[in-house]
Amino acid sequence: MVALAGVLFSADIPYPGGYALLPTLGAVGIVAAGCVATRPFGVSRLLSWRPLQWIGGISYSWYLWHWPILLLGRAVTGSDAPVYRIAWVLLSLVLAWLSCRFIESPIRNRRQWLARPCMAIFGALALMLLANSLCMRWNNQAAERMQSPAMQRYAMAHGDAPAIYGMGCDDWYYSDRVHICAFGPANAAHTVVLMGDSHAGQWFPAAAKAFDRPGWRLLVLTKSSCPMVDEPFFYERIGKEYTVCSTWRTHALAKVAEIRPDVVLLGTVGGGGYKFSKAQWIDGTTRVLDVLSPAAGHIYLLRDTPHLPFDGPDCLAEHTGRPAWLGLRHACRAPADDPHADQVYQWLGEASGRFANVGMLDMNAQVCPGDMCSAERDGMVVFRDSQHLTGSFAASLGPVLAGKLGIDAATATSDSGKAKTPP
Repeated sequence: MVALAGVLFSADIPYPGGYALLPTLGAVGIVAAGCVATRPFGVSRLLSWRPLQWIGGISYSWYLWHWPILLLGRAVTGSDAPVYRIAWVLLSLVLAWLSCRFIESPIRNRRQWLARPCMAIFGALALMLLANSLCMRWNNQAAERMQSPAMQRYAMAHGDAPAIYGMGCDDWYYSDRVHICAFGPANAAHTVVLMGDSHAGQWFPAAAKAFDRPGWRLLVLTKSSCPMVDEPFFYERIGKEYTVCSTWRTHALAKVAEIRPDVVLLGTVGGGGYKFSKAQWIDGTTRVLDVLSPAAGHIYLLRDTPHLPFDGPDCLAEHTGRPAWLGLRHACRAPADDPHADQVYQWLGEASGRFANVGMLDMNAQVCPGDMCSAERDGMVVFRDSQHLTGSFAASLGPVLAGKLGIDAATATSDSGKAKTPP
């Protein structure tokens, strides 16, 4: 029962609660087995093994040491990697033996403490006051470190989102209202539309830079967690089918078709964010393109950016000031490899291949060079959480996006009609 609790229980198990009875009753059973046996058998025989008796002798000391060491180790390294956790547990075992052997047992068995109880009590109080004073000083130093420029920069990175969210362009799941945010002159000869969920919205700063030139107008239509895949789906966050998304997408596509833009950029979470099958990805995307393709000059399906297995700014903040000898210089990095996201990208490619004016656009080589994603690169925070780019980093990729889209070539065409299809 104790072993099952250790293996099966997770941080999601409510405590206190009924689940706590499993290891508790298991411990009662162990004690009972030792009490009733005239000679060791079963679990009592196992626990009579000398190495286990040695661990039992220092078990209370180990109990006192292991949790502070695990927490302090996590604070020092900023890592929960198994190799670190094993190291901290072993260190706590060594400290438990040392404290039990040279501090706890001698003090507990010292006759002077029993002969002079007042000295024992006041000595213990003095040690507790000293320990608490050191902890308070450490907390104050930590609070001061949180106000450092580096920590403030990482805190601000969480809010480094595209300006479109502050403008009310995205109602998320609250409304199916189609609100178009427009940038540039209304009489511009050329129009580009950025459309999709929040992973499309993260590219707004880059698109704004790329199309910040005469003759172009940028329109943004986004709804968070609403894919450009014409398929119904259950949205766990609201606990029901996301019908608001379906209605919004239908109306938004109709509006874009009326506008007849030169370029459309479509973006959607491509990893495990949406539990669509292969057929749903291909057919649902095809239905979206069926509406847009006849009305647009050229359409690009943006490849989804890789996800980090951690919060980027939080990881950077945790590692600020870490000693170099810990070897954690690359701690806030992760491989960009995601087999499911690669599959989704291939399926979207199959859908785009059915249309002459639809292509794929992959910016991941600029986001994660060498298939390695870093929370910070060249002094710039790349991710504002675990999956969205910071607005500042996205804006820095504006020239690259313009080059991939061939904006200069499109702008050079006659303003009397549609721009030529960008390469």
